[in-house]
Amino acid sequence: ISLFQNLLAELGVELEVHVARNAKASGSVETRHNHWQRSFEGRLATAGFAHDLEELNGLAEKWAAVAGGERQHARHGQPPLAMWSQITEDQLVECPDRDTFFRLAASQPRTGTLDQRHWLQSKNRKWLVRGENVHGRQKVQFRVTPFAEAGIRVWDEFGRELAAEELRFDAAGFPQNGRRHVWDDETAPGATAPATPAQQISRAVVSGEDRVRLDGVFEGLDRRLARMAYLDRRGRTWSPTSPTPLAAEPVMGSLEAREEVARRLGRPLGGDADWWRERIGDGITRSALEAAWVEWSADVAMSEGRRRGGEHGTSTA
Repeated sequence: ISLFQNLLAELGVELEVHVARNAKASGSVETRHNHWQRSFEGRLATAGFAHDLEELNGLAEKWAAVAGGERQHARHGQPPLAMWSQITEDQLVECPDRDTFFRLAASQPRTGTLDQRHWLQSKNRKWLVRGENVHGRQKVQFRVTPFAEAGIRVWDEFGRELAAEELRFDAAGFPQNGRRHVWDDETAPGATAPATPAQQISRAVVSGEDRVRLDGVFEGLDRRLARMAYLDRRGRTWSPTSPTPLAAEPVMGSLEAREEVARRLGRPLGGDADWWRERIGDGITRSALEAAWVEWSADVAMSEGRRRGGEHGTSTA
C-alpha cells in the first residue's frame, strides 16, 4: 500500500482512509458499481455474453460513452462528459510516461544540504529554496517530480513544505533568477548586500555633493578592534593612547628555541622535552626563554640537592 500512498502524494491526491466496514464512507463508489451491474452486466445476461475479452472491452466502452454522455449525475445535475468538457486546456497536465509513475511510486524523499545562497542541487539541476526559517547549511528533504511547477518538492526538518524555484543561468554562468551579488549597486535585481559606508561616501563625492557626512563610518570601531585583538603577534605591545606603537620584541620559532636549549644543555632534549615544549609553545621571545632557563635551572638544582640528601641519609644509616 505504500506504493500507492507515495504515488498519490506526488500526484497531489489526498488519501482518506475510512474505518473498516463503514459502508457510507464508500457510498459514491458503491453506487457507481450498482449502476454498472444493473445497466451493463444485466444487459449482457439478456442480450448475450461476449465471446472474448476484446469484444467485452468494446461493449464496455460503448456503454461508458452512453452513460457518461446521457446519464445525469446527482451532485451537479449534468452528465459526466458535460462536466469534463468545461475543463480548459491550461488546467490539463500532460501525462508522463509509465516509467515516471513507477519511479514516483517506488522512490522515497532524499536528504540534501542548502549552501549559503540557499541553493539545492540534484543531478546537474539547481533550485533556490525560500521560506521563513530557511538558512545556509540546512538539511532538507526533497523529491524531484514532474508534477510540481518547479520540478521539485522540498520539506524542512519539521515536515513543512518549502517554496522552490529552479535556477536559470546565462551564458556566463550567472543565475538569472537567484541570489547574485552585484558590486556597488544594492538596488540592482539580484543584489543581496547593502552598500557599505565607504561606498555611500564614494557615491556622494562622485555625485558632487557639497558636504559629505562621515556619520557611521567609524561607529563601533573600538568594539571591532577589540574583536581583532587576538590577531596581534605575541610580544607586541600597543596602547590606543600612544602616538606610535612600541617596537615589538622578535619571537623565536619553536624549533629555533629548542635548538638553543639543546645547545646550552650540551645534549638533545630527552625526558625534559615536555617541560620545554609547554613553555616554548609555537614561539617565544628571547627574554621569555631566559626566564624559562632560570626556572628550569632552579628546578634541576633543587632536584639534585634532594637526591644528594637522600643518598647521604642512606649511607649514614
